[in-house]
Amino acid sequence: MIIVSECLAGVPCRMNGKDKLVPEIKRLVDEGKAVAVCPEVLGGLPTPRDPSEIWEGRVYSCNGRDVTEEFVTGAKKAMEICRVHGCTQAIMKAKSPSCGCGMIHNGTFDGGLVSGNGIFAQMLIDEGVKVMTEENFMNDVYFKRDQKLGERFEFRNIRWDEAEQAAEIEQICFPPNEACQREMMLRRVAKAPELFLVAADRQTGKIAGFLNGLSTNENFFRDEFFTNEDLQDPSGRNIMLLGLDVLPEYRGQGLARELMRQYICRERENGRRMLLLTCLDSKVQMYRKMGFWDEGIADSSWGGEQWHEMSCVINI
Repeated sequence: MIIVSECLAGVPCRMNGKDKLVPEIKRLVDEGKAVAVCPEVLGGLPTPRDPSEIWEGRVYSCNGRDVTEEFVTGAKKAMEICRVHGCTQAIMKAKSPSCGCGMIHNGTFDGGLVSGNGIFAQMLIDEGVKVMTEENFMNDVYFKRDQKLGERFEFRNIRWDEAEQAAEIEQICFPPNEACQREMMLRRVAKAPELFLVAADRQTGKIAGFLNGLSTNENFFRDEFFTNEDLQDPSGRNIMLLGLDVLPEYRGQGLARELMRQYICRERENGRRMLLLTCLDSKVQMYRKMGFWDEGIADSSWGGEQWHEMSCVINI
């Protein structure tokens, strides 16, 4: 049995009186495979209610009220429900002060994030329950391996002699104001080839598409990652994704999705915590389907455009 955050099952119990419906999660509840709870409601908090965040181990509402007792009480009640139903897995609402796992809001109500778990999520982890966010869950739903693509393409790290190819593909896939310049791409390949994933056409041996990034311990995207390869930190827990490129003749076949799926799987095994990227408004839905969460308008003016910052937690 799985325990899930009630808002994900379509119940309007969030602080704003709305839900965060994920149809696939509601289906689990409807089929009797999952039980839904809202620890904050169980703790006696009203709906709607003031936003709350964790600060120095306690939970405060945006007006300064200490609501730790309500959060802990609700989490304990939710844990009893978990035990009664014998739940061994949990799908929790990302970044919530109750249910978030891996990353939560930083306690200053400025939209920032820090490493950590919500009150209920931490209790679940301490109990030995396997916890994931709805973002992790959707990765598993959408990212089923495509055997045919595996037969047609070789997925691997980039080779040093393919840097020019990557630079040329970048110019084809992005307009001049957004594309990484040739010299920068060559430096990026030299600096962090292990953070490239290419799909090479097995018939021609040429690159059909690639995904690349830099690793860091920073939690927010900034434009300097596009222009300074020395920001690469090999031990960084997070990866700033800098470009998903697929040549026009290879589009519409699921190659971009498969590149992202394999990249996430690889970096999860490497112990990375989170992937971040920026995208235009027209691409938000595409990346949502790949398991990314829209953090809103990014602090980026790359190419003179307005960008959304998106994140995907891949390890707790």
